[in-house]
Amino acid sequence: MEEDEFFIPNELYKLVLRNKANELDAYLQQTSYAKMALLAVDQYKEEQVSIMMIAARHGFDEVMRILLAHRPTQQSVELEGTMYNVTGELVSEVTALWCALDRGHFTVARILIDVGGADVNHGPIHPLLIHAAIMGRFDVIRFLVDNRYTDVNETVTNDENECSSLIFAASIGHQPILAYLIERGANLEYRTKVNRNTALTAAAMNARLESIQLLCYAGASANVKNRNAKTPLILVAENNNFDAVAFLLEHNHDEVTFNELELFAANSYAMSNNHNGAQESERMVHLLRLALDKRALLNIPKIVSEPIIAYNFQLECQSVDELEQIQHDNDRLYIEALLIHERIFLATMNEKLFDPLFERLREYFDSN
Repeated sequence: MEEDEFFIPNELYKLVLRNKANELDAYLQQTSYAKMALLAVDQYKEEQVSIMMIAARHGFDEVMRILLAHRPTQQSVELEGTMYNVTGELVSEVTALWCALDRGHFTVARILIDVGGADVNHGPIHPLLIHAAIMGRFDVIRFLVDNRYTDVNETVTNDENECSSLIFAASIGHQPILAYLIERGANLEYRTKVNRNTALTAAAMNARLESIQLLCYAGASANVKNRNAKTPLILVAENNNFDAVAFLLEHNHDEVTFNELELFAANSYAMSNNHNGAQESERMVHLLRLALDKRALLNIPKIVSEPIIAYNFQLECQSVDELEQIQHDNDRLYIEALLIHERIFLATMNEKLFDPLFERLREYFDSN
């Protein structure tokens, strides 16, 4: 008989649904077809369920033990169906273990794993630890990790990016889960395979200030770069997440970090197709103000060049007061951007870095 020809007899369904453990045991022993019914997935309204899924959803631990004792093959434990989760969402490709975890029936979940050999990596799309991280199920994560059913560093998504639960928690902003995973030894520097993101860069991309702070305090590298060569500082600056910019400047306060932010602010303005626009100038001024504030607070002054005729003898701003005097002068802001570029690029002695700037400069003079 093919698997899709199996069905759940009505009597078996009622015994499980009514939690009749002793009667169920007798029924399975006496009815020849009953054991094969454990391989069936039947349609009930919008749901497709196996008999073990029904027992798991209701948390019937003794019923589950009896079903496992009579299972004809291991396949019955890993049958997939479609079921509403605890929040009312219809989820496909779920197993009995998923059903137990979704409803918080951890005794049944333990029986399925310890007795039934249920696979904790068999979840809807991704392993159950990852699924729990995405759904914000701290209780499920704690059950799986505390009981050593899963490893926080070895369990990743099933796609080519191979994302960890820590990265999901950081990007979504589940602070209790994030703190727990860090405490349980999650690798702070683990990178996704395609995008090369760490938990910190993921938090930065999604403007999760509390996640950023928690990861930095735990020792995550703030200098790491993703596939696009962007650090957490640049990622939060791109998102205008100024509170996170201020935090990262204080946390990782060195000349390289300040230069990185100032160069980004100058570059985003100078290379913009609309350098007269209010949005570009406001962001540049805001970021430079943050940098100047933190430089003053941390006593990290700029080393600026002598004024030259090419810039009309203008000097790069060294204080917030000086910056505020030019904040509404777009031409002067453009000169400020050029001065920042020159200070930082000359220090690298890499002439190629000037090429995009010179091209934009030619366009600027042509249009004016």
